[in-house]
Amino acid sequence: MKNFLIALISLIGLTLVIGVRGKLHAQGAMPAKGASAVATVSLGKKVFVARCSSCHGEDASKGLPDGTSLVERLAGKDNLQAALAGRLRKLPEQEQHAVLLYVNGLVDSFRSSHSIRKASGE
Repeated sequence: MKNFLIALISLIGLTLVIGVRGKLHAQGAMPAKGASAVATVSLGKKVFVARCSSCHGEDASKGLPDGTSLVERLAGKDNLQAALAGRLRKLPEQEQHAVLLYVNGLVDSFRSSHSIRKASGE
């Protein structure tokens, strides 16, 4: 059962990434064509860890004083780019896009796992 849930979460995450990719492209948050998505997300993680992980953790799930986490807060937002714009404004545009893609993947994973837990009654 546990393996099935992991496979299901992975499938949902992949589906969401594909859907979000189109949404980010429409918002102008996708890297230029031909850029490796894996390399871009890897850069995003590197920048996020260097600049943000001391307060938010590498996966943005570190608890904050109010009991929430960054990933939990962002999961409630419709426009991640706007939500992160102020914090990312001093970064070069390429790094802004990379961090946005990395954080977007974290948020999608959080949303997927949260909806699965709700559906299973946890």
